Amino acid sequence: MQSAPYPILEGILRDVMVTVLEASHGYLLVRWVERGKCHYGGQKWRLGTARRAGYCAISGRPITRGDPAWRPTGRPTPPNNASMIAPEAVSQVLQNTLPGVRLPALP
Repeated sequence: MQSAPYPILEGILRDVMVTVLEASHGYLLVRWVERGKCHYGGQKWRLGTARRAGYCAISGRPITRGDPAWRPTGRPTPPNNASMIAPEAVSQVLQNTLPGVRLPALP
């Protein structure tokens, strides 16, 4: 994965809008907007292991407990700390192969 000067991907799942601003081997920088609950303009996410089953915030695909998953970090613990992004979703969007999600056009 590499950093990019423009938003890499956007996904909408329920009332959440997720935009990955930067991606590298160690972290994702995510803009997370959850209407009426929280808004992070640049939240750092690290790759780890899913502590429980859930769904990818970008693709909506299931994530099983123990699977690799990107999760938000920070102190105090953010309200969206149970949220996850599947590594495959990030890879697929970087390759522009995730259905329904497109890379933005460069200016």
